[in-house]
Amino acid sequence: MKIDLEMVVSAMDSRDENVWYVDRKTGEVLVSYDLDEPEVVELNKQIENDPDRFLVIEPIDSRDGYLVMEDFVDTLPEGEARRSLFRAINGPKPFASFKHVLHDFPDERKAWFEFENERSLESAREFLRANGIEFE
Repeated sequence: MKIDLEMVVSAMDSRDENVWYVDRKTGEVLVSYDLDEPEVVELNKQIENDPDRFLVIEPIDSRDGYLVMEDFVDTLPEGEARRSLFRAINGPKPFASFKHVLHDFPDERKAWFEFENERSLESAREFLRANGIEFE
């Protein structure tokens, strides 16, 4: 089944109040809002009537996000970038500090986005596999 892995990643990264689903029948990634719009009301009815068809996509835990940053820092060669990023993730507000420090190291910043994207896609694949969803 064709599933938009980028949409699964977006759902896993979502920190809003919406609930995200994968439709096990169609592979579509859907979001259920608490609104009175007709298409949302219809989706909510479908979910209520056939809950096994829709798999909730849980957001990634912040601890897992931290581990991705830690793994990235471990890939860097010894040097100022590695030391600065290590300090950032081991100090107060590690997520904000990490992003702030990356601005001082453009090559590492580019590498971070590639690293994080690949990890996010792999997390989405693992999530789908763990829930018995086959995908292309």
